[in-house]
This record gives sequence, C-alpha cells and structure tokens, in this order.
Amino acid sequence: MDEPVGRKPTISDVANWAGVSTATVSRALAAPEKVRLRTREAVVKAVREIGYVPNLAARNLRTSRTRTILAVLPDFSNAFFSLVLRGISDKLVAQGYSLIIADTRNDPAREAQYAEFITAGRVDGVLLLNGRSLLAASDVRLSKTPTVSLCERIPGAAFPHVETENRRAARAVTSYLASLGHRRIGYVRGPPTNVLEHERFAGYKDALRDAGMRLDRGLVAEGDFSLASGEAAAETYLAARAIPHAIFACNDAMAMGLIRRLFAAGVIVPRDVSVAGFDDIEFAEAYNPAITTVRQARWEIGERAASVLLRLVDGEPLVEREIRLPAELVVRESTAMRAPQCPES
Repeated sequence: MDEPVGRKPTISDVANWAGVSTATVSRALAAPEKVRLRTREAVVKAVREIGYVPNLAARNLRTSRTRTILAVLPDFSNAFFSLVLRGISDKLVAQGYSLIIADTRNDPAREAQYAEFITAGRVDGVLLLNGRSLLAASDVRLSKTPTVSLCERIPGAAFPHVETENRRAARAVTSYLASLGHRRIGYVRGPPTNVLEHERFAGYKDALRDAGMRLDRGLVAEGDFSLASGEAAAETYLAARAIPHAIFACNDAMAMGLIRRLFAAGVIVPRDVSVAGFDDIEFAEAYNPAITTVRQARWEIGERAASVLLRLVDGEPLVEREIRLPAELVVRESTAMRAPQCPES
C-alpha cells in the first residue's frame, strides 16, 4: 500500500497497510501483550512506514488515563536529584508517559496543593522522593492512586520503595577511613528526623564497632544536608579544639562546606584531616580536593522506581516491594593515610 499523501495517516491506514482490523491496531498499540507477535510486528512496521502518530488524548479519554506521572521532590535545587529524575524520565518517555515535577520545599501547603492535583485525577501515579506521604485519610482517590517512594523511606508507609543500601554503604566508607589508620573518626549528621541520616549513622557506628573503637559523641556534629551546615560543623570542631583524624559527612554538600571552612582556618584536607562524603553528586569529583564518597546508583534508582510504578498503574502484581540497590565507594583526594608522626589528640 502506498503511503497516504496530503493528510495525516489514520488508524485505518495502519490497519489497511498491516492487513488487520482497526480494533486489532488499537489493541496492539494499547496492550501489545494481548496480540500475537507476528500481528504486533506488522502493526509496528505499518506505524513506522506510514508515519502514524497515535492520538493519545483520545486514547486517554477511552481508558480514563492521563499518561502523566507526578514526581514529588523536597528541593528541586538539590543536585542529588538530577540523575534520579533522568532515570525516571527516560523510563516514562520510553513508555509514552509525561512527567510533572512538584517542588514542595517541604511546605505542607504546597504538598496539600499537589494532593488536590492527584485527587482531581490529573495523574496516573505518584513518585515520592520527599520522604513524606501526601496521603490524607479522607481522600479516597489519593489512597487509590498508584504510588512508589524512592530515595528516602517514608516511616510506616506501605508503598513499594526503592533506595540505596545506606547502612551498608556508610559502614563501608567509615571502615575505609579506619583502614587508613584514623582512630578518631568524626561524623556530621543529617536532619534528626531524616530516615537516611538514621541508617547512615547506624552504619557509621557499625564500622566503629568493627574496628574496636567506641562512639565518641564529642566527634559527632549536627547538620542538615546543606553546605552551610557543613561549615557550621567545622566551626564546632574548631571551637572545641578537637579536630578528628577523619570525618565522614553523611552527604557531599556537607563535606564540601566542612572542607571549605577548615581550609579557611588553616586546616588542610587531607594533610591534617581526611574527609569523606556520600552521594557522589556531580560537583564531588570537581571539588578541590576531589571528594572520597559513596556513589549511589541514582539513575538506576529513578528508572527502577518508575518501572515499579508503571506496573502498579497497569494492575500487575509486584514480585518485589522493597528494592535496595548497592552503592560504590569512590576513593579520591580528600582522604589519605594518617601520618605516623602525628600525635594523638
């Protein structure tokens, strides 16, 4: 059959080209698993050859779907989320879905606005990266909307979840610092209510125990995942005149702030103190010195979470509801062996 000229190809053109009915074409495009392989291949070839573009708006009206997914972030400016969002987007676009990104800034009013967005039926599913549920008991539509949490676990929530093996990774980086001969290993905490902070602090304590070292609360500084809180932690150590031999900041932004403030005070990393972070954001390798850190599989976290969500949207059963991806210790210039001539302090 010749390609239609002077007009947009229609589903009837695809059917004629492939030698099947229009109903079969619709089924092959909407639910390919329900069509025989040979028929599906003929339809796909026809679509490609004549340049047919499915009318998604009409299809959505028939299926009551928007083919749109909402991703809820706590802070869009946080560099950590860049690759996670790319993994989500790559998966959704490949499956014909659109992505809306909600930057809530941990503001309950903003979260309530997006909850209304969901209850209005404007999205097919939700990806929660903010560590908080938008669920309100009175919102039946919200409770029935397919939802997956990722990165930060939501305490008490029953959603499927995808994350890094945070405790194991934190244990690995702390153990690495101990293997360099550092005995007084500090730790800069994240927000006190944050689940990631709890798991990473537990991994830090695991490694201290493994190395036969006790937990010294004087070496633990408060933080909130921001660069500024890393600088504040450095001030705490400087004021106490108790700079640890090494410091594990539980994210890269705090490690950067810590290094910058220590340098301003004449404390050089890694000559005087080794510093390690967590996440391996894009700036970690470019920083001076390049930061030893934990590389999370950020793209894979986003892609896996989106895959799980699309299965929920399609009503498919889930084999795994808890997915934990391994992380990688990346050794760079901010850590070094402890010089044997340095006296204990």
